[in-house]
Amino acid sequence: MDALRRESLSLERDHETLLEVLGEKTELAEVLEATAAKWKRRATRHRDARDRNSHAAFVRACDARRRGEPHESVDARAPTED
Repeated sequence: MDALRRESLSLERDHETLLEVLGEKTELAEVLEATAAKWKRRATRHRDARDRNSHAAFVRACDARRRGEPHESVDARAPTED
């Protein structure tokens, strides 16, 4: 009977340990998920800002070219005249 009781207590301790580890892993997964979401939002903001800045620079270059002022970013895309 003592062996059965010891085995039961050992299994209960193992079960409690597993529950603790599972809880810690769940908390870690939540933290990692929140961190990944934060970095994804940050990357999206930077990409959007870069796209806006790139488009704005292109528009400025096109406007300068229309006014007759050469601009390297537009000239680089234009075919060369021989």
